Amino acid sequence: MKPAEPFLTNRKRIRNIRITKSGWAFILLTIGLGFAGLNTGNNLLYLIFGTLLSMLLINGILSTSSLHGLSVNLIFSPRLYAVTDNPIKVEVQNHKRRLPSYAIVLSTAAEKKNAPTTSHFLFKIPAGSKQHFVHYHRFLARGMQPPPRFIVHTAYPFGLIQKFIPIPPAGNRLIYPQLKRTAVEQLATTYLHGEYLSGKRGIGVNPYGVREFQYGDDIRRMHWRSFAKLGKWVTKEFEQEKKSKITLHLIVAENPPAEAAAKEKREAVVSLVASLLMYFIEQNRQVGLWINGRHLEPLGMGYIDFFLSALALFDSKQGLSQLAIGKTQTQESGTIVGVSELSNPSSIGARYDMLVPMDTIEAAA
Repeated sequence: MKPAEPFLTNRKRIRNIRITKSGWAFILLTIGLGFAGLNTGNNLLYLIFGTLLSMLLINGILSTSSLHGLSVNLIFSPRLYAVTDNPIKVEVQNHKRRLPSYAIVLSTAAEKKNAPTTSHFLFKIPAGSKQHFVHYHRFLARGMQPPPRFIVHTAYPFGLIQKFIPIPPAGNRLIYPQLKRTAVEQLATTYLHGEYLSGKRGIGVNPYGVREFQYGDDIRRMHWRSFAKLGKWVTKEFEQEKKSKITLHLIVAENPPAEAAAKEKREAVVSLVASLLMYFIEQNRQVGLWINGRHLEPLGMGYIDFFLSALALFDSKQGLSQLAIGKTQTQESGTIVGVSELSNPSSIGARYDMLVPMDTIEAAA
């Protein structure tokens, strides 16, 4: 997981105050008792009035003390995917030397009005220690997206006054396309499985030849007919089966789509390419990637993250300027699988050996 820069709270930042519903009721009760004491001159009412005011003061002091000296650190997974519940580890550390922090609540800030929020409650953070929890966040789109914003607040100890500090954003994160494994497994099982013979000795089921038995060979591969004929130990050899290289060719219109239906189709196509990419990598297949005839060659980073980054950014404002893209190629070994949002990709000169059916793309949308 990749940590972001922690945010340390201090007393100067604790200026946001909100009075709770019970706090308003408590204040109205306190004011009422104050007026009653003035009208009646009853010393007991003055005593109760002073006690209630001191409770408000203690609530403000202790809530400030609980929030002071806390740092919040967000640790992200190496790969974040769109429309997926991505785990984010949130560490809260108490930097105070002696005083613990009580009743700390971390809530996600609502991105839109009336949007649902998530809260995490930490009962006690001892001095000099830390606590953590896992928050699941769903990014709605691929590309560079802002992380979730948190608000640290507490109403300790009486729940009358709530003080809070908004945590500033940790910087945009690169979000990879959504992975749809169910549709991809069905597609790969139907169309894209297959191996070919390499012409070399290795592990397989196709006979390659026989040779003299050597120490360490599997006795189950003994060729008994040759033994009976030649009178010496002979073992069978097989031809190695090799999986062919799969090159995925993403074929899209040059201009970003404007209509909602076209955008959904674009995202379905990109998601399908990313899902096929991860599926074949998990199957130990050699994989390549084209985007509109341009070959992508990984340089300086892992090829999996390189390909996923290209799929996340190829039609954004950042584009592919930060990635190494080769020139248009006309030859490529293995099978070229085309995935297109266009009804007729051949009209723009796109090359492929197999085109993913349009109904598969529409089902993934």
